[in-house]
Amino acid sequence: MTAGYDDTETPPGIVDLRPMDVGDVLDNTIRIYRFVPFVLILTYAVIAGIPLLLQHAAGQIVWTAIFEALGMMVTTPGTEFLNVFQSADFYAAAAIMGIGIFLMFFLGPLSQAAMVYIVSETILGRGTNIEDSIKTILPKVGTIILAYIMVGIIILVTYAPIFISMTILFSDPGNENAVFIALFFIWLYPISALVLLWLTIKLLFIPHSVILDNLGAVEAFKRSFRLVTGYWWRTFGIYILISFIVLFIVSMLQQLTGLITLGLNQLPAIPPMVTVGVAGVLMTIISLVIQPIGIIATTLLYYDLRIRKEGFDLLHLASALAKESESDLMTASEHEPFG
Repeated sequence: MTAGYDDTETPPGIVDLRPMDVGDVLDNTIRIYRFVPFVLILTYAVIAGIPLLLQHAAGQIVWTAIFEALGMMVTTPGTEFLNVFQSADFYAAAAIMGIGIFLMFFLGPLSQAAMVYIVSETILGRGTNIEDSIKTILPKVGTIILAYIMVGIIILVTYAPIFISMTILFSDPGNENAVFIALFFIWLYPISALVLLWLTIKLLFIPHSVILDNLGAVEAFKRSFRLVTGYWWRTFGIYILISFIVLFIVSMLQQLTGLITLGLNQLPAIPPMVTVGVAGVLMTIISLVIQPIGIIATTLLYYDLRIRKEGFDLLHLASALAKESESDLMTASEHEPFG
């Protein structure tokens, strides 16, 4: 499936390459999404649809059990709540959910990279399709995965105080020294959260640096850091705003899914597993439809920063004029008489 214009044509007015304010980012996000929705959604589905479905469908059973156990902890003394986790269905669901999460660790970044390519081609006025996006990321699979493994390690290090304090508390809860040490690490929680937030914004453009700048994993880290430097608060503000909008849309759709699930539960003829499957499919569709919004917004921010810091709009205009001039010369030469 190709985007809504021919590869040789430039769609007028899709995105005006100039410094963008918040309103421009929101407006262009909606415009691009409306222009290539199916290419983005289907690309995401082809690469990550199956693990998403496994994760959401099995997650319905796992989270239901967890909430049931939490309710029993409040109302029932003792450890009877642990019986909720002893069923074969829970073990199977937890295993399937784990497989989905494991696969998404690798396929999630690849799908994001493929969507970054599609959005970028749309911004630059070039047509693209699922096949092109997959072909583009294939040579860079190792780089993308390595970059996200590095991000994962950074996140684990950032959360180290939480892991350490929990380990100390559970290993010897009656030891006063252990509790004191654990409380010391608990005071580091807010610092860890702030560091993680800072790093999230600084590393926002890793997939863009790998796909669009053709950089390695380490260089992509440096590139993302450099782009955000001097514009952290602005990038943070727009990113948080987009995240809240996406979260609001997702919550509304999840409420609708909950109502559908509740209705199915009231029908005796429908087995519980069918209801779980329907809920999983609906949640997967929500993810497939909503995730591209964030990719579009961050790609627009990537180009906005390049325009502000590197004059990308002028470079793009110069390149377009050079191609137009070259085309005119070729056309003229075709009409010149020989000899």
